[in-house]
Amino acid sequence: PYSLPAIADQVFSDNDIIELHETFTVGKNTYALVGFNKVQLIATEETGDINIASLVEYDGRIYEVVSVGAMDNGYFLQGPIADIDQITSVTGSGGLIEIEMGAFEGCYSIIHVKVLDGVESIEHLAFSNCPGITEIYLPSSLNYIGGWAFAFDNSLRQIHFSGTVAEWNAIEKHQNWSSYTNDLTVCCSDGNIVVK
Repeated sequence: PYSLPAIADQVFSDNDIIELHETFTVGKNTYALVGFNKVQLIATEETGDINIASLVEYDGRIYEVVSVGAMDNGYFLQGPIADIDQITSVTGSGGLIEIEMGAFEGCYSIIHVKVLDGVESIEHLAFSNCPGITEIYLPSSLNYIGGWAFAFDNSLRQIHFSGTVAEWNAIEKHQNWSSYTNDLTVCCSDGNIVVK
């Protein structure tokens, strides 16, 4: 049978290591551990303009915020992380990798979204049914947009993409990523694309 090398006793001897999916709150934000020194923002009481920090300190440790999405009783679930009528804009941090399913779904007061470089995935329904959003800024690091991620965002007119047209076209997009929106213009660094 396999046994851990002797060094493991020293590395894992600290009994205050947080278990996976254990939650903690700092200020108005609640986080769940999703990996070694990595957390997911699962709830916030912030209002107005929300800026998702790339790092959070808790109990003397620094954690990297790598994703955003709701959780309940240890299970990740679809649903908004905040009161749907309290958020006016969302800015993702440089450490963020993924925006989970339904993270801001139904937040009808959001008008502005800026996702900074580093985010690779925007999951299903992430910003669905946010009729106040008029423009979104997306990074060239993005490689996946899930189904209905921006569906029913009736005021959305422009997506500002920091990469080229070829990079935009290379992103894996669910066929219904922008369903039930009006005509969108994706503004890339070297030209525009109209999405109908």
